[in-house]
Amino acid sequence: MAAIYRRTLSSFAHYSQLRREKFSLELAKEDDLPELIPAQWDTSDNPSQGIFRLFFPIEDGDWEKSLQRSIEDQRTSLIREQPTVKWIKVMDVEKKRIAAAAKWYFFDNASSLAKRPTVEVDWYPEGVIRNLVSQAVQQYEQPRHEMCQRSHAYLHIGFTRPKYQEQGLGSKGMEWGLAEADRLGLENRLDATDPGVPLYEKYNFQVAKVHDLRPAMPASLTRSEMREWKRCEE
Repeated sequence: MAAIYRRTLSSFAHYSQLRREKFSLELAKEDDLPELIPAQWDTSDNPSQGIFRLFFPIEDGDWEKSLQRSIEDQRTSLIREQPTVKWIKVMDVEKKRIAAAAKWYFFDNASSLAKRPTVEVDWYPEGVIRNLVSQAVQQYEQPRHEMCQRSHAYLHIGFTRPKYQEQGLGSKGMEWGLAEADRLGLENRLDATDPGVPLYEKYNFQVAKVHDLRPAMPASLTRSEMREWKRCEE
């Protein structure tokens, strides 16, 4: 189950401060992706988050190949979707490594929304799994597309590496995005699963819509395809 959270425009001038001697908040660049995306994957596997693998699968059991594809996909996104998309990173100053990060979209006019293509599930091969995932992705994305037809800021990805959790670093990428949204005069939207709810409620996000992901098994499947479908559902 996932939910769309909405936060109306309001002043958010007072933010908690990073311990400047230990962490720094910076815009991430293309050169950061080879470190940033593996950190995202490691975080999403500890503990495992099923919805993450819906969008970032392990192809043919090859973790490294799949990770490299994800890095290149995010590189393409960062280049193609400028200036709409921004990655923000929290750096461990002493160790010079990424501790946390967030990916924000800022749709500040209707034309930028219209240019966003329909999600094509090309990261799965043709067959039963792509059918199931296509339905799940559509069910996940459609409510947001229906509800977000005007200018808004959207938190797409946010994570804190396991070693750095419980230090408030996840709040930093959130606060940066809220401040940028306020500067642009935008409301805020995000899709939430249970682990992120406490953070979002801390910043006064409210549930706008709850939706379950329930792909429907096609009646035309063979018995072996039905078994494959059921394995994927699990």
